[in-house]
Amino acid sequence: MEKSFRAMPHLMVKETRSPYHARETEMTHDPASTPHPSPRALACRELLERASEYLESESALSQEEKEHIQRHLEECLGCKGFVSTLKDTISLLQTLPPSALPPELKQRLLQIYKGQPSS
Repeated sequence: MEKSFRAMPHLMVKETRSPYHARETEMTHDPASTPHPSPRALACRELLERASEYLESESALSQEEKEHIQRHLEECLGCKGFVSTLKDTISLLQTLPPSALPPELKQRLLQIYKGQPSS
């Protein structure tokens, strides 16, 4: 595993290159600092807050909101990279097997659900 350090304006970022990474994504700029032509344009900060909702198949977002986000992603490389990485992360997490609850926790949750006091 190769390690390198890269200086950034106010912090030091440690980059780790692993042979297990299928693809490395490097953000070229801070998405929250991307200027937009009009005040009505979707701000990067708003997109970052709604990215998970945008990727959900049964999202509460309207079609207009989804199109607005899509237009922003076409223009903003930083946000496009962020959403792509988030999408990849969600896909990887969905491949993991569900973990079993410890018996004590399961019993406690059932007691709470049934309205019984815990012992």
